[in-house]
Amino acid sequence: MVDLRTCMLHGFPPDAADRTPGEVPWPTAIAFDAALKASGASKPSDMKEIDTLSAVYWFMQNLSPQEFFIAKWRAKKSQEYLEKRRVAQQKELEGYLDAWGF
Repeated sequence: MVDLRTCMLHGFPPDAADRTPGEVPWPTAIAFDAALKASGASKPSDMKEIDTLSAVYWFMQNLSPQEFFIAKWRAKKSQEYLEKRRVAQQKELEGYLDAWGF
């Protein structure tokens, strides 16, 4: 199954409208894509190197996730949970760096 990110970056497949909404509100996503096209705005799927731009954006977001700096949020989480989140963030960052040859 194709996810929303892939559809936004590479275009929606013909069967996208037939998908059952779950976490992704497919009718809304398809309508938004159509509205961008109708208004003449550039859609992500029309932009060259959008995959790279998207990866750089998410890499930057993962460098310093804002929730780690919110004391009230951290106080409600166990040390085990925080460590799992830290390890997950590290793996994501390493994945980007590996993909970019670093």
